[in-house]
Amino acid sequence: MCSLKLLHTDEGMLSFKSVSHYYGLHTPLEAAALVGVDFELPRDSVLLVSGHVGSGKTTLALLAGKLLKPTMGEVRISDHMRPAVVFQVPEQQFFCETVTDEVLYGPRNFGIPDPEKAYDQAMKSVGLSPQVFADRSPFKLSGGEKRRIALACSLALSPDILILDEPETSLDDFGLYLLRILLEDLKGGMSLVLATHWPEFYLDFATHLLLLNEGKQAFFGTLEELLRGDHESIYNVLPKSKIMESAKRLFLSRGRLPRKIEELIVDEESDIKC
Repeated sequence: MCSLKLLHTDEGMLSFKSVSHYYGLHTPLEAAALVGVDFELPRDSVLLVSGHVGSGKTTLALLAGKLLKPTMGEVRISDHMRPAVVFQVPEQQFFCETVTDEVLYGPRNFGIPDPEKAYDQAMKSVGLSPQVFADRSPFKLSGGEKRRIALACSLALSPDILILDEPETSLDDFGLYLLRILLEDLKGGMSLVLATHWPEFYLDFATHLLLLNEGKQAFFGTLEELLRGDHESIYNVLPKSKIMESAKRLFLSRGRLPRKIEELIVDEESDIKC
């Protein structure tokens, strides 16, 4: 099996060309995480990567962020595009003693102009005080605070592609509200890749969906293509929800995606509330 060829292309912002990835290759524990994934994502997109537990979402996120090399195939990223990844478990990306050092590590080592300003902006973006949290240990924060610090670390790099692995985990209602506001603000200035079990949370501003089933690509396309089609096999893989069903009814009846998530709130009879 061949190894990575990380290429640069102007065809799209990010593309996977027949990408497969195996863990424990050539050992008794060999397991296929991804098999033959093939898609091309345009610039200024918001891609939802969804599927059941173990479908390969995290592996795809790490490959897209250049933190893993595919066993087979090619991962292509446009010239001058900088990806940044926010891990599903924040502690896995922490290694500094203070929040300041953690968030500043990337800007200081990747030549970001005015790293201290990048620190202040990134912390404020995730709703945390740069001064209050400066000398605290990132390992001793609450689950929601850890997730926000991990996001701040990525934002401080001024990425062109922000890749988040299940960003909703450990967030309370206020944290989810801040996440929504932040991602809606970011989507105009960078492309987003969101690996999630909760695709309906982003239906009002996502552009594309990649659906994985046991490591294989079950669907890739725009949300319009998904909702317009009769994809029973796809809906068997998508997480079941009344909100997703309401999105399909809204699209088929009115020919458009929801403009805000509140349009998809449903009552007990699953009627759309306008």
